[in-house]
Amino acid sequence: MIGLLLFSMSLDSTLAKVDSLYQISWKDTSAFETAYSILDSLLKTDPENPEIVWRYAYFCYNKGSDAKNKKVRMEWFIKGKEICEKLLKKYPENAELHYWHAVNRAKEGEARGVMSSLFMVDDLKKEANLVLKLNPEHAGAHVLLGGIYDALPGFAGGSRDKAIQHYKQAIQNDSTYVAAYTRLAEDLIKKKKYDEAREILQKLLNLKNPNDARLYYLEDRPKAEKMLKELEGKK
Repeated sequence: MIGLLLFSMSLDSTLAKVDSLYQISWKDTSAFETAYSILDSLLKTDPENPEIVWRYAYFCYNKGSDAKNKKVRMEWFIKGKEICEKLLKKYPENAELHYWHAVNRAKEGEARGVMSSLFMVDDLKKEANLVLKLNPEHAGAHVLLGGIYDALPGFAGGSRDKAIQHYKQAIQNDSTYVAAYTRLAEDLIKKKKYDEAREILQKLLNLKNPNDARLYYLEDRPKAEKMLKELEGKK
């Protein structure tokens, strides 16, 4: 069935189909696996196409994030990292390849434990900044940098203020970028800036076209609603 679908569609329309299936996968779990199967088939026929590869790495990230078993999580993140790594030699200026390489590498480090990932922090920062050099409007790279500054202890260069700056810049670059909102709100709450946190969370709840509907409806929207409830009465 997948083979017939790919045969009858151009690459652009097939990738558009993958993207649309992903966007409805929050309410139809089979859509996610269908989209992954299409990408997997595309990858086998065209393993050096950056548009296929970065999307595949994105799905590796999602599959790793969803996995309950640590070993399985690691395997997906490593797979996503390595598939981008191979192609970056050929396409060193592809921002999405760099971004999903860095994200999967960061998640691999996180799965190993904070101390195990400290050695890769400088590389992650460099790659995130390279993404911004290649695409100054890239919201995800700012979220990645914000996450790095949040995760690091102060003695190793961690900074909540820098994290907040990056999350705010991500939203400024792309107001539909779901991943920035709750992270920003969490940091604002830690700084007791409750009104500002409420405003950010409400903006998230009011989003009409989130960039990642799966993340929005399955994770960040419910999380924002819970956070707002917990903020009731705080001044």
